[in-house]
Amino acid sequence: MKGQPCHADFEHLTALLQRSEAPSLLLDESGGVLWANGAAGRDWPALARPGLALAERLSGLALAGRTAHKARLDDGEVELLPLAEGWVATLPRPASALTLRQVVEAISVPLFWKDEAGIYRGCNQAMADILGRPVEEIVGQPLTAVSGPELAAKYAAMDQALMAEGPGGSQRYEWDVEAKDGTRKRVLFCKANISDGQGRVRGLVGTVLDISELRQAEQKFTRLFNLCPAVITLTDRVSGRYLEVNDAFEAVTGYSRAEAIGNDALTLGIWAESADRAAVLAALAANKGRLTNFETRFRCRDGHVFPALIACEGITLLGRSCLILVGWDISARKENEARLTQAVAALTRSNADLEQFAYVASHDLREPLRTISLYIGMLQRRLAATADADLREFMAFARDGAKRMDRMVLDLLDYSRAGRAQTPLEAVPMSEVIEAACAILAVRIEESGAVIQRPEREARVLGRRNDLLRLLQNLLANALKYRHPERPPRIGITAEPQGDAWLFAVSDNGIGIDPAYHERIFQIFQRLHTRAEYDGTGIGLAICRRIVQERGGRLWVDSVPDQGSRFLFTLPAA
Repeated sequence: MKGQPCHADFEHLTALLQRSEAPSLLLDESGGVLWANGAAGRDWPALARPGLALAERLSGLALAGRTAHKARLDDGEVELLPLAEGWVATLPRPASALTLRQVVEAISVPLFWKDEAGIYRGCNQAMADILGRPVEEIVGQPLTAVSGPELAAKYAAMDQALMAEGPGGSQRYEWDVEAKDGTRKRVLFCKANISDGQGRVRGLVGTVLDISELRQAEQKFTRLFNLCPAVITLTDRVSGRYLEVNDAFEAVTGYSRAEAIGNDALTLGIWAESADRAAVLAALAANKGRLTNFETRFRCRDGHVFPALIACEGITLLGRSCLILVGWDISARKENEARLTQAVAALTRSNADLEQFAYVASHDLREPLRTISLYIGMLQRRLAATADADLREFMAFARDGAKRMDRMVLDLLDYSRAGRAQTPLEAVPMSEVIEAACAILAVRIEESGAVIQRPEREARVLGRRNDLLRLLQNLLANALKYRHPERPPRIGITAEPQGDAWLFAVSDNGIGIDPAYHERIFQIFQRLHTRAEYDGTGIGLAICRRIVQERGGRLWVDSVPDQGSRFLFTLPAA
């Protein structure tokens, strides 16, 4: 360019064009490119090259006329303005070029910018939405016009603190925003200063992240965290310092949250012994950083040591290696276990005493009874010729009483042993037990003309074969004994599955039992009939119930007098 341009000088002209958002070129008189501004370099990099003959790319170019005109460039128009020497060419915006407004509006995160006076100079639609106002009510307005007095004062103080940091200053904090209708949301502000070319802060730009749902979720978690009755702690895995503890920690250990946070368990003395801590860490390492149902010991602030059951796992939070621990005070459980151990020991001693009683009952107690019975028999034989009727009757009563006493001792011995066999449990097919019981009672079944109906399905139960045989034998024997005098016995045995057990029923058509005595008949030595009507000591059903209860089942009766009885019992399935 040989002459002076229409502006003061070339540098001044280029400075003006550089600030323009429009792509601009300075051309010489023949249409060659002398200079290009930043917008031209951004939008038309192929044309913004000094020395390029732009005239060759334009159609309709009229340089000779020295008048402002337009020429065609691809699908757009170039505006040419003559200078004293040369031209200013304003290029069209490419169809693919994005404006700053388009970029800002495409951002889904609320975005705003202010000048140094705190006036909003721009925002996107996302920011307008979170404030519940149109963009026009925000841009150009001060803080007090957009937010309430309380929030405006907070924002102004934070803005001033940020701008005081100078170029490069940034800020991040959590606060509320208030919409036009008065509703508030918890948000995270991220702001940074905007500086000019001279290093002066001219304003700030910021984004807003709605964290209302996050904070609500955190509040719910915090409530659950503190409501949990188990002790929960979060510690830094490297230093061992507590990062967070719940309310149960304070209640159980006696240390407040403020005392715990920032301290470690060793400093506070929470481990009962250093060996307890070492055992937990060793178990964690052996189980790849995860531990469940591990017993250890902790010490309270008052020095009390208590056993605890813990579960812990290594986790990473915000890049920090942490350990979360959940613990339960199991002092009560340990006390119960100790009491149970004592009770088992006492029961073992009691069983040993019962065994000793059984031995005495079967030997020492029966011996005097045999002696009494023997001498009464001798008296009967010696006085048979001289004794009157009364004396013979008295001696008969005495001998019968001694025999009944011996039988009762034997029955009591059977009752004490019922369900206490030392043989292991096994899967027993009840059909085999029923057939064995019927074989033992075969003579009585034949004499009475009884018909016995077996179960339609096979039932296998977990028990001891001898006990189950005694159970079925006693029930069948009772059905035969208490038969109705006017009809032959009809006995039915059924088996039905009931969850993880079997329900059995032994039904008969005998004399039945009055409902008033449905429980009494299961007590030892309880008889509903005289010995003249039916023999026995009244202990058979008590033995049956004891056998069933030892296997965790039930035995009961459903009966109607003169119609029959139905004895029902449950046994665990094999």
